[in-house]
Amino acid sequence: MPTLPDYDAVPYEDCPLAESHPDYLSVIGRLFGVAAASPDNCRLLELGCASGGNLVPMAYYWPGSTYVGVELSEKQAAEGNRLIRELELDNITILHADILSLDESLGMFDYIIVHGVYSWVPVAVQEHILKLCRQLLGPNGIAYISYNTFPGWNLRLSIREMMLYHSRHATSPKEKLDQCVDMLQMLAKGIPETSNLSEKWMKKEVTKLLSRSPNYLLHEYLTETNSPVYFHEFMERVSRHQLQYLGDADLYSMLGSSLSKEAEEELDKYDDFIEYEQYLDFLYVRFFRTSLLCHDHVDLIRDLDLDKLREWYFRAQLKSKEEIDLFSTEAQVFVDQSGASFDISHPLTKAAVVELAYIHPNSHSWSDLLHRAQTILEEVGSPYAKADADELLGELFNLFLSQGLHLSAVKRTFNDTFTGQPKANQLARIYGRHNKCCVASVHHANLRLDTMEQYLLTLLNGENTLDVIQQAIENKLEHDEVFHQQIVNQGISGSMINTALKSTIEQTLYHFAGHGLLES
Repeated sequence: MPTLPDYDAVPYEDCPLAESHPDYLSVIGRLFGVAAASPDNCRLLELGCASGGNLVPMAYYWPGSTYVGVELSEKQAAEGNRLIRELELDNITILHADILSLDESLGMFDYIIVHGVYSWVPVAVQEHILKLCRQLLGPNGIAYISYNTFPGWNLRLSIREMMLYHSRHATSPKEKLDQCVDMLQMLAKGIPETSNLSEKWMKKEVTKLLSRSPNYLLHEYLTETNSPVYFHEFMERVSRHQLQYLGDADLYSMLGSSLSKEAEEELDKYDDFIEYEQYLDFLYVRFFRTSLLCHDHVDLIRDLDLDKLREWYFRAQLKSKEEIDLFSTEAQVFVDQSGASFDISHPLTKAAVVELAYIHPNSHSWSDLLHRAQTILEEVGSPYAKADADELLGELFNLFLSQGLHLSAVKRTFNDTFTGQPKANQLARIYGRHNKCCVASVHHANLRLDTMEQYLLTLLNGENTLDVIQQAIENKLEHDEVFHQQIVNQGISGSMINTALKSTIEQTLYHFAGHGLLES
């Protein structure tokens, strides 16, 4: 069986992708009229799954479903299977195989995920991916395929070509990467500070690339194949395989609401949905898409019915730095964990997100959330307690579109606090032990882990008290020079380490609990 030498030498940093999770995809599918399978009882295939960073957490947190991963890198497939054995999971398999060797013997699937593959493989493999989607998707199945797009990549291709030229004599992935960084540094230093738009864009893009990880540069810019396409070209290929465009995993990107009024009026001239989306790409100079596909026999609904939201469960983790005004419809800014901001105007919605933040990582049904929001307003005497619930529903839907609020098809309950002897779930402890750079939350969010957090997770076994945990970290700082230096490199000085350690541990435990990593 062949392998991928560059991926064996520099493994792809695979992390959970929340927008590829069947819980999210099932909601999107049902919004558009697809009777998508429930995430707690489905079959999912991921092509190009690396070492299972996206797939393994799904299998761990959703044991009632079945998962199959396919990976051509022998090293990454083996690593993923070692992790599966360590977690003792019996609902997931990772196959070391070439996509071109796959056929209908794999069986049928409710969801197919193809992330970071399509643009980076030859045309024959691209066509086979679409063929597999047609053959292996169930009648109401959904495929998620990500790919690079024009017109945005017309700009980035010039940087790729420069790096490929500069590293053309390299004989190993490491040498190729070193020369690639040399080229980027030359550009960063050499591009003049002018008002020329192309030079300003180039300098900004180069600076951004210098901050990215080596594996991203190697696998995004230095691979043999990187073939961006225009959206309409991709859809022409899709239609030849009796598939159709369901929508984008990034729902907000399907709207022209951030464009000027004149641009929106121009877009409204295009009745054809694919043509409309293509012109959106032109206007946004789009680089990347995460398209959702289904069989072309499915009758899709394009006029979304907000009442469907009443069927699902709501969760959000939004907070405001301001005192929340429950007596005014004046917009207030709320932010999520990533720092993204959202304007919320209606007092009912403000009360709702306060309630959701309080119960996170748990969720509320529509009726429970409406009741709790109304109760909060009644308790403070706000006149908006009896406001039209449709106003709340509309604003919650807008938050969902912009990813400030999340919907789930299934009600689940999680521990949201910690005891004097905190215990992390098995997945988190094992990821900490293997020094993984990230771990999946119970909702498949990508939680980055620093050196301290990785080690802390290994101590959360349900037996160690907080004092024992702190002592263990202090001992490691004292006797492990590499660990100590890594902490210092994260911007924590020697004097801060000891004085702030207790507070840091407690804050980190609250962070873990807020994402469902701790067991009761």
